[in-house]
This record gives sequence, C-alpha cells and structure tokens, in this order.
Amino acid sequence: LHVIPGYTVLVVDTNILLDSLASFASLVESERWTVIVPLAVITELDGLSANNNQLGVAAAESIAYISSHARTHSVSLKIQTSQGNYLHTLGLRSEDVQFDSDESLSERNMDDLILRAAVWQDDHWVDR
Repeated sequence: LHVIPGYTVLVVDTNILLDSLASFASLVESERWTVIVPLAVITELDGLSANNNQLGVAAAESIAYISSHARTHSVSLKIQTSQGNYLHTLGLRSEDVQFDSDESLSERNMDDLILRAAVWQDDHWVDR
C-alpha cells in the first residue's frame, strides 16, 4: 500500500472515530490528507451518542468535532452521502438509502454503505 499525502484518500469507519478521535483530528488538521466520513458513520454515531456510557460520550465528541470542522477544514474533511455527494454541515443529515433490488438483506447494512463510500472514492478519485 503506497500512501501519499495530498493524493491518498482516507475513508474512516465508526470505530476509528470512537477509539482514535485525536488521531483522526490530527489527520484532518494537518490538511495533508482528504479524510472521508461516510454519512452512514454519522448515523451510527448518532445512535450510539444516545447511550449513557463512555461509548455514548465518545460518539457525541466525534459528532461535535466533525460538526465544528466540516466547514473550516472542507478541503481535508468531507462527509459523503451514499450517492457520492458531500455535506458541508451536519444540520440536515438524514438520507433515504437506495439499495439495489437484487441485494440480499444481509448486504443492506451500514458496514456495506461505508465500504461503498471507499469504493466510490476509488472509482471517482480526483486530485484536490
């Protein structure tokens, strides 16, 4: 795997934000990387933030960080919908996800949407 700042796009999942928010923040704030947060990750964080435990706190902190940096670091931090569009704010963040009719129910989950975001980035890579 050849990783080059400015060219390599990093797509993060929920666990990265829950376990390594400081590392995620360092990547975003360095502005050397394009860091993609799929909207499915935000949806998972929203659900987890309702928990009254350490996981809920970590999820809420992740959402707060992304919300506060989505505009100020728009070159390095992007929130991607399942259709490949980018959100500039988390103000409106619900999405009607269209799954292919030939997909089994086991293929219709958030992990699949996160993986699709990575594939979409690979298929539509653009030099920033």
